[in-house]
Amino acid sequence: MAAMVLWSKAPKSFPGALHRSFRRPSGGILCFAQGDVVNFCGDALAVSTSQALEGIERADWWGFAGRASADAALHMKMKGLAEECRKQRTQLDFAEVLVTRGPSQVQHLLHTAIPSHPASRDPASMPANVGSPLRPSMVDIETAEYFLHKAFTGLLEAAADLGAKSFCCPSIGCGCRAFPVETVARIGLGVFTSPPNAEIPYIEIRCTQREVLETWIEKTSEFGLERAGF
Repeated sequence: MAAMVLWSKAPKSFPGALHRSFRRPSGGILCFAQGDVVNFCGDALAVSTSQALEGIERADWWGFAGRASADAALHMKMKGLAEECRKQRTQLDFAEVLVTRGPSQVQHLLHTAIPSHPASRDPASMPANVGSPLRPSMVDIETAEYFLHKAFTGLLEAAADLGAKSFCCPSIGCGCRAFPVETVARIGLGVFTSPPNAEIPYIEIRCTQREVLETWIEKTSEFGLERAGF
């Protein structure tokens, strides 16, 4: 098993980045770290992908104007990852978890897919200044939130089954799937503070956007999280 690594300070690529740790009621640490998921060091790393496991980078995707998704960044870093995924599956059901090798500093990479939020714009390639809806979502709000909860739960269970002692997850749903950050934080914290997660001592939520992490942190008091002294 890979050695558990805890960030004690913000990654060098994000000087002055947000980094805050809390003690979970069920035991262990929940950390919020501003940075790229591709730089996480630990046992298990989660990523949200498409149902086709494509890992596509599209510079004019409205949700990622001028940047790549975490999934695309991992596919760019790990040559042959798409082929490795498709040796196991060519299509993922929503909230299903597929496990492959991780990048060099991570033992396991956990892939999952969720539907777009009903309020989202179509994630097809289009100019960044075009914001009108192009088609309705395939699910209603209740179903979308159900799959998001199931995805968070499935990722955590898969990491525990792999014997991971450290687990990193992006703020799934806050990119091109366009879930409200408050919704993602509420559902994610509900999963990560429940008793079954005690098997994993260190859980980290990592993303590049400070305001997303701040929203998660604002909700920690609702879930019995106490600030850790590091």
